[in-house]
Amino acid sequence: MSRKYYRFKPYYNYSSFWHSIRSGRREYTKKAIIINNNYQSNFSYEFRIAHELAHLLCTTSSENYNLSLLTKNDIEKQANIDGIQLLINFYFSEIASGKLRWNYRFQFISTFGLGPLTHLVEKILNPIKNSV
Repeated sequence: MSRKYYRFKPYYNYSSFWHSIRSGRREYTKKAIIINNNYQSNFSYEFRIAHELAHLLCTTSSENYNLSLLTKNDIEKQANIDGIQLLINFYFSEIASGKLRWNYRFQFISTFGLGPLTHLVEKILNPIKNSV
């Protein structure tokens, strides 16, 4: 089996991609995350990994990603929401109270550099919305 080398442009931050492999009658899909450590970002490394994991775990296909800017924005927003949810599940694993989680939201936002995504964190952690 020949090796394929993927060349990424240096301005790419990170990406997730699918690569199909045929083995007999079955087709297997490998999923990978590529991180460019030279890319400067205000988001924490942990959030960037969670965001890319959300792409791999929650997106069924990458076929529609580049069809339109609107589709791409929707996919990225959902990956942000799912990535934040992954971090919330980890960060607040010992805090069951929605109101207590809400009180610690700014510490959570600061820890993972999520200032630009504060509105999404608050949407997920909102104890009034989540108590219904």
